[in-house]
Amino acid sequence: MLLKAHLFLLMFCSAICSAAELSMLWLADNDLQAGNTHKKLAVDVNGSTLQVLRQGLPELAVKTLVVNTPRAMALLKSEPNACAGNKIVSADRLQHAVASQLPQVVFPGFRLFALKDSATARLLTELKNAEGKVSVQQLLEQNQSARFAIVGGRNYGAALDALMRDPQYQQRFWQRHASDLAGGVIQMLQSGRVELLIEYPNVVQHNILNQPKKQHGTAELISLPLVESPEVLLGHILCAKTPKGQQLLAVLEQQLALASQTEAYLQAHLQWFDPSSHAEVRRLYNQVYGTHF
Repeated sequence: MLLKAHLFLLMFCSAICSAAELSMLWLADNDLQAGNTHKKLAVDVNGSTLQVLRQGLPELAVKTLVVNTPRAMALLKSEPNACAGNKIVSADRLQHAVASQLPQVVFPGFRLFALKDSATARLLTELKNAEGKVSVQQLLEQNQSARFAIVGGRNYGAALDALMRDPQYQQRFWQRHASDLAGGVIQMLQSGRVELLIEYPNVVQHNILNQPKKQHGTAELISLPLVESPEVLLGHILCAKTPKGQQLLAVLEQQLALASQTEAYLQAHLQWFDPSSHAEVRRLYNQVYGTHF
């Protein structure tokens, strides 16, 4: 028993102490430290959780590069010390990256949004199943003209990604790759360019609350949970599949195991949610990390 404990301490020290020798290129879609135009509208749980992790790794040198997801995936292939946060793990991504065992970020699943008084909203109400969820596939089949706004390059999970890649439906999903990302797709729905939006509920709420009144007027949205999206989505840390990337991941994951057990790490999540959602987020957080907050 003592030997096992000693070996664990050696491994732990090896990972943590090696941070002093490491520098990391952190790939993010926003930077909490930068004064960019879209900072106020961005939901940056990726950045806020990284800040907590870095408090336990003061010797780790971090350079943040703000890029969209496709660019981040490309840089993970070319930069030996690159890591990206809050990414859904997939077999395709694991071909060129290594992923943390623990998630960095815990989020409620995607929801489907429509303008409240629209014909599309009425159809969503009719298509709800007994659990109050709506199926994107059924909606694609029932409404031949409805268009969906999505963030380009994002992983939506196996079921939704399969629908988005299906040749018969590809033209129905309008992707936005601009720097405003989520804010941009929300405005696509508000302006009537599309009928539907697939997005995280707190991202929509945060953006609408921080938009100038004249930008969104009085248009109200409705939302429903999706059959094709799980109750909770997990965003993991991905690092380059190189010796440096694997070393960085070991350092980050050791700190993640400690930080995720703290109130500070929970608050790094809750700060991006309306207080009315805190109980649900706390429940999901405890379920994933085995905590009792």
